[in-house]
Amino acid sequence: MKVDAKNANAVSLDRKQRDGMKQAMLPNWSALSLRALGIVACAASIALASPQQSLFVSDWDTNAVIEFDVATGTMIRVAVPEQADGGRVLSALTIAPDGMILLTDYTTDEIRRYSPLTGALVDRFVAAGTGGMFNVTDMTFAPSGDLLVVNGGGGVLRFDGQTGAFLGVLITPEQSPGARFMTFGPSGALYLTDAVRRSVSRFNATTGESLGTFACCFSEGRGLAFTPSGELLVANWEHDRIERFNATTGEYLGVFASNVEAHQMVLGPDGLVYVADGADQRIHRYNSVTGEPLEPLGIGVLDDPWAMGFRSRPTCGADFDSNRVVDFFDYLAFVAALAAGEARSDLNQDGQSDFFDYLRFAEVFDAGCV
Repeated sequence: MKVDAKNANAVSLDRKQRDGMKQAMLPNWSALSLRALGIVACAASIALASPQQSLFVSDWDTNAVIEFDVATGTMIRVAVPEQADGGRVLSALTIAPDGMILLTDYTTDEIRRYSPLTGALVDRFVAAGTGGMFNVTDMTFAPSGDLLVVNGGGGVLRFDGQTGAFLGVLITPEQSPGARFMTFGPSGALYLTDAVRRSVSRFNATTGESLGTFACCFSEGRGLAFTPSGELLVANWEHDRIERFNATTGEYLGVFASNVEAHQMVLGPDGLVYVADGADQRIHRYNSVTGEPLEPLGIGVLDDPWAMGFRSRPTCGADFDSNRVVDFFDYLAFVAALAAGEARSDLNQDGQSDFFDYLRFAEVFDAGCV
């Protein structure tokens, strides 16, 4: 049940009484301790704002992961520092169902997990070379929860998404000798670009059974993504462009975008197509229907973006100074704003900045952020 401290404890207080309470307490608020108030927060009573979206990008050259705000396109921070934990050439990146960042290193041939909040190493999720893992170019989580990894030596490996245990070869090197990037189609089939066979092939995502060649022929096919309008977009490295195919028949429909040297390509939560361009050192964004280019991300920040992953970022009222860390400085910032009567301190949105907003902040602060 949602607890409304204002209505539960102060129904009989009129505006004059409340204003008097506020004025009486303001001089001493900076010295108060949240714990000293004896407030016990209930997580169920906290209503956070709609989630915002972050885009995490792995950089092949700097060996760092950069976080961007999807709504504004601005860089938030370096999520994983350059060459962290022995990183030498970061390639594949994906976001796990639990929000963790998974990274592969093209030279160390291991998969590491990092916290999306602190950037700290959680563990080496898959040890170097497990299952013949070598020069990984892409990875993603299957609907089954398994982690699928595109092997540089060809084919796709499968790992337990919870433990990292090797579960076997899903697609053999003979089936796809030049495997590069993959995505799931509307029917659940796995689509895989192959630089050797110059094509996009389809496979049963559970058994690895070949479902035939879907589209051809282009050199160094890289990233691929399905659009909501029913098209498959495929990066053509030979001609520095992105090509369009009918998502059902594989029929060639023409050029979607030109002058782009694409690595991974993904459909964002905002419906835009995001393309990692190593030559232009940025993330391009396109209208998924018209191909119209929009403002790119990462200019002057990225050297050679390779892979991307999206993660929801809930707005947290406890992070009052917006530095993504909930600590005593947030408390001080809130108290200062409340004492000054700033509109942002009106957490219960009743048109006033008063003691009831202080109680609200105490609830959110005690619960923290996730």
